[in-house]
Amino acid sequence: MTLAESYTSLWTTRALGKQNLRKNSPRLVMRLLQTCSAANKALQRTGLRPVAELGGVASAGDRLSSLRTSSAKLGIHMAEPSPDHWNAIIAAGSVLSGVIVSQATSMFAAWLDRRRRKKGTLLAKLDEMMIALEQARNWWVRISQATTIRDLQASPLTECGRLQTLPILYFRHLETPVADYVNSLRTYYLWAIACLSRLGPNSELPIPLDTWLRMSDEHSEQTKQHCTTMLECQQRLILAMKATAHELLTNS
Repeated sequence: MTLAESYTSLWTTRALGKQNLRKNSPRLVMRLLQTCSAANKALQRTGLRPVAELGGVASAGDRLSSLRTSSAKLGIHMAEPSPDHWNAIIAAGSVLSGVIVSQATSMFAAWLDRRRRKKGTLLAKLDEMMIALEQARNWWVRISQATTIRDLQASPLTECGRLQTLPILYFRHLETPVADYVNSLRTYYLWAIACLSRLGPNSELPIPLDTWLRMSDEHSEQTKQHCTTMLECQQRLILAMKATAHELLTNS
């Protein structure tokens, strides 16, 4: 292609650009670039400087600026985001942020609901534990009123089963106080059976067991120690349960 033909092609492309390239057709832009390349080659054959070297274009940014300038001279406008495009981007961002906020709110509400239900369950189980503790105290009152070995054997330490199970499942920090209290009850129970066994298998006390043990010179001191230990363990357990209830109610 000669120099004259190259410039004729450029003028033809400019005329087409005024009519069609305003629509930002990629195919016509590529044709324009091919024509500019052919013109540069023709200028090189004639000994003239190529278009890309006019003005000392060296970097990609300068080439892009030069391409924008040349396109503007030829009536070509490079594609720029339209207001509709920006509105679509903003709308998509708003929808995405709304979904994120909605999911975060749902997760937070579900977490609060699980936390509330968990505390409700713990309070209910703590109430059951208080009932089990009351049953253990009633058991001790019942055996302290016994007068025979048969009465003691008819009241085994089964009421403490629930009292020992609940801490294992729900209140691990209460296992030690519960174990101490149950062990003190079991020790008193076994010791009382041993004391009555010395009187004979069919012997019957004229007064309740606890009163007889306290009045006996042989068993009075040990009876006081057992009772003191039971009361101390019971008091520690009650205080620990109160602290647990206070913590659950305060943080709810």
